[in-house]
Amino acid sequence: MTRTKLGTFVGISILIALWGSCGSASILKKSPENVVKAFFKAANDAKYSEAEGYLAASTKVLMAAAGGIKKFADEQTRDGKIDRVEIVKVETRGEGAKVYYKIHYKDGQTKDDDASLIKENGEWKISG
Repeated sequence: MTRTKLGTFVGISILIALWGSCGSASILKKSPENVVKAFFKAANDAKYSEAEGYLAASTKVLMAAAGGIKKFADEQTRDGKIDRVEIVKVETRGEGAKVYYKIHYKDGQTKDDDASLIKENGEWKISG
């Protein structure tokens, strides 16, 4: 391979790698509904620090006072027994959103709930 072809190959490889690292994961985190889904996925997998990353700063403080992210996550997921989270409806207004969802548990039971989100430093975060 000549130097020019090698340089082009390396350049294209770097662009592909950068595109992949900035691709679907960051896009999925941008919408309020995907933040809710990502939060429950992390909580269900007992990835508490990852789940906590989807919370607004004020919510983290309140959650710490109420027993912490682990307690909340384990209660909501019934100790990792969520099968899926269905988004029912999303209402967005400026830097606020409300996501209505239904949790489907592995035993067939469901739970309807909603989450409020705010934009914090340009990213959607669960605020209540």
